[in-house]
Amino acid sequence: MASGNDNGSNGASDAVSEDQLEPEPEEEAPVLKPDDRPVTSQSSDWTISALRDKLDRGQLDLQPKFQREYVWNLRPELPSHLIESLLLEIPIPPIYFGKVNQGRLEMIDGQQRLSTLVNFVSNKFPLRKLQRMASLNHKFFKDLTKQQQEKILDTPIRSIVIDAGANAELRYEVFERLNRGSMTLNEQELRNCVYRGPFNDLLAELEKDSYWRKSKGGNEPEGRFKEREVILRFFAFA
Repeated sequence: MASGNDNGSNGASDAVSEDQLEPEPEEEAPVLKPDDRPVTSQSSDWTISALRDKLDRGQLDLQPKFQREYVWNLRPELPSHLIESLLLEIPIPPIYFGKVNQGRLEMIDGQQRLSTLVNFVSNKFPLRKLQRMASLNHKFFKDLTKQQQEKILDTPIRSIVIDAGANAELRYEVFERLNRGSMTLNEQELRNCVYRGPFNDLLAELEKDSYWRKSKGGNEPEGRFKEREVILRFFAFA
């Protein structure tokens, strides 16, 4: 009897061993559809003159459906400060395009900046509220010196072209990520950058002062310089 049990046990053991030795089916590699291919990007330094030429030839759509309308005209100092930055050779942020059919480009991010540049070299608005280059206030592009005009037209703008194939949804996702991927500076954060000096240092010291910490509670100041702004208001109304 024991011998029979042993034989049965060995048979089951052999069966298990055979199952374990049987190779598992290999997983098939996923097949990417044309619309599922990874997003690629290419960077170029296009001059304002070249970008305007692409726009004139219909190769560039400045305002696809998902873009908001031009709003910088509501704050006249913004367009003028951008032009002033170019003349002062201060770098400006890159602009992003999506590659669509037949090599055409549509604006993804930077529409306000590029629209401003194109509008200015087309003499659609004068410079206003400049501080560093106040002598240029009220001047149109045509009123600038030839050297200043060429400096603007020949300034290279870092331009990044996103190729998402035929998948328009991916282009919209890139637009969303670019516009939600950063946090706009609040007023006090801007002041901290622009008005550097002893008074700014004083605000930083006061927000950590023991008496102030007792009144506000907590060992550390609130983020984003919120308490510095409150202290600044005390000085303003004192």
